Parts: sequence; structure tokens; C-alpha cells
Amino acid sequence: MCTTVGTLFHAVRSSGNCVPFKSSLYIFGGMDAKDKNVDYVQVYDTKLNYCSFLSKRMPLAYCHLRSVLLENKAILLGYRTCFIYSFETGTWQMRDQFKTGVVDFGMIVNNGKIFVVGGGENTVDDDGNVKWIFRDDVRSVPVANVLNNKSIEWLHHANLPRHTAVYCSGKIEFLIQ
Repeated sequence: MCTTVGTLFHAVRSSGNCVPFKSSLYIFGGMDAKDKNVDYVQVYDTKLNYCSFLSKRMPLAYCHLRSVLLENKAILLGYRTCFIYSFETGTWQMRDQFKTGVVDFGMIVNNGKIFVVGGGENTVDDDGNVKWIFRDDVRSVPVANVLNNKSIEWLHHANLPRHTAVYCSGKIEFLIQ
């Protein structure tokens, strides 16, 4: 059973993603009711049952991001960009070279690496029909490269049994070999 404990200012559509930090959930981007990407960050305080907006908006309005928490930073990856938000300094950084080139992918952080799993993009065929093309790979990049703005080094680890859209992200507590 799910119990509603509070409300956000705006409904989050099209993969606005969140990370927990201290006693709050930070909800990054998404789409509004008019299908426009948004650049605000909603902050839901779970102890006070109160929602507010982060004073510093995202560098770009964006949806379909995936996010992970790494110490005091939120790392958000998307089709065309990567954002890093520092909870300590309240600042944003962009890392476009770490774009994923796909949406609907899974993302986790483990052993100093960010893993991206599957995902897809829509293309238009010769007849003008929109078609989704999905990936079947598991790849990673060192977290240090993202944080320190070093060159991209996606490392291929495995192929999934089929091309896949993934609708989850998080932190794992076991070793991937």
C-alpha cells in the first residue's frame, strides 16, 4: 500500500529524476503539463513534509535524465549532456562529452564507475516513419573522469540478451565483475 505524505509544486513527467540528500528528495527537471522541458529542481523535505524550489535552476531545461548521488554531488546523465550539481557549493557544472546518446537507460554507480545499461533513441526511416532503436550494451566511464572533466573513456562490459529500454537507476551494494 502506498500512502501520500506530501505534494510537489508540479507533477513530474517524462523522467524527471531524483536523488535523496540528507532529509530531502531533489527532483531534477522533467516535463510540465504542456510537454515543455523544465529547468527547475523541486526539493521535498521528508521530515517537514514541505516542498520548495532549489534557487539555482538547472543549466538547461531537460527531461529523460538519469541521476545518481555520489557523496555530496548529484550526477545527471542524458541524451545530449551531463550535469553535476554540488550540494555543498550549490553550483552546476556541464560535461557534454559524457552524454549517453540514448534515453530510457539504466544507470548505477559502483566501484568508482558510472554504468549505463541499454537505452534507445528514435530515428526516422526512409518512409518518414518514426522508429525506436535500442542498445543492448552495458558500458561504464570512471566517475573521476566525469568529476574532473577528463576525456571520455566509455568501456564496454557486456551485451544484454536483447536490445532494452531500462526504467530504473540506483546504487548497488555488490561487486560487478
